[in-house]
Amino acid sequence: MLGNGRTGGGVALVGSAWTPVTKDSGRDEGDLALEACLLAIRDAGLEPDDVDGIATYPGGMVSSVSSTHVLMGLGMTKVRWYCDADGNGPAASTAVVEAALAVAAGACDVAVAFRSYTRPKAHGAGAAPPSITLPPDIAFKVPYGGAMASQWVAMYAQAHMHEFGTTPEHLGTIAVNTRDFASRNHRAIMREPITIDDYLSSPIVSDPFRLLDCDYPVDAAVAVVLTTPERAADMPHRPVAIRSLSVAPGPRPDWDQAPSLVEMSAAYAARDMWAHAGDISPADVDVVELYDGFTFLALSWLEALGFCELGEGGPFVASGATAAGGELPMNTHGGNLSEGRTHGMGQIAEAVRQLQGRCGDRQVEGAEVAVVSGGGGPIAGCLLLQS
Repeated sequence: MLGNGRTGGGVALVGSAWTPVTKDSGRDEGDLALEACLLAIRDAGLEPDDVDGIATYPGGMVSSVSSTHVLMGLGMTKVRWYCDADGNGPAASTAVVEAALAVAAGACDVAVAFRSYTRPKAHGAGAAPPSITLPPDIAFKVPYGGAMASQWVAMYAQAHMHEFGTTPEHLGTIAVNTRDFASRNHRAIMREPITIDDYLSSPIVSDPFRLLDCDYPVDAAVAVVLTTPERAADMPHRPVAIRSLSVAPGPRPDWDQAPSLVEMSAAYAARDMWAHAGDISPADVDVVELYDGFTFLALSWLEALGFCELGEGGPFVASGATAAGGELPMNTHGGNLSEGRTHGMGQIAEAVRQLQGRCGDRQVEGAEVAVVSGGGGPIAGCLLLQS
């Protein structure tokens, strides 16, 4: 079950871990999931049998690792709640939202949430591609050239450019800044710095998106551990409280049926999250880790979350606000664009470590409040975190 709501700080994130991020690990998603979950559990000072809840975001079309695979693989004997969220939720944040609500409701005391993914492989002559399930409404999009997310999100980006004067250079600034952060992250798969000229020279994928607007597929798994504040007090790292969260798709959750092409479902989720945030406001946020399957999604989240007005995302990023040393550093690990595509779970783990002061050269000094987002278009979720 997905739902809107808040935990009021009654749930804490206490552990996080990544597997190595690679182009071709030679490992399957299940193996990666086991490693990430075990590392995250031990990062929290626990062992698998201390965990009684587990959640994942299989993503339907692109992954199939179940929570029970990890349960059995790690020998967890005390699990009393589990969830395999489907691909309609806001990417990997779905699993964390589900786990947070379960802990807050008392369905479990310690939960691990994970996302495991392997880079799509080329298929040789005569080889059958893996079976995937496509949503029924795809039949109404394909005849018009709308077969994939890059084309759907491009419609929104084009509309934003037409309405507000957003430019390719604005999107490119996000790609350049993200790569700068990735150069300080030993996990990131794309660490070589890039310039605006490099961005503008990269090939068009789906106008206005260039190759460097798109996230980078990798083999990787990421996991986080959640528990109650009482349990968290005895764990090795500073607890990170979930102050508020929301999953809000809006009234017409479809790529081409939305009420507006310049404001995504992120606006509904953001408004709901802030409505339950107590005395915390956008002005109090020190760092943001925003979903960036495409550069434009991160720009849309900046507007939706109230860090700038609708239509002002381009000038906001051009001002340097989201770069290293700016007033609102964004995607400090390199994001899906440069660390690698983990459907936003990397954003969540990075936010936890930023608020624990564990990010080395890319650490945002004094970071105490963070916002994390997942998804874009018709699916959106966000969390407000505080250390």
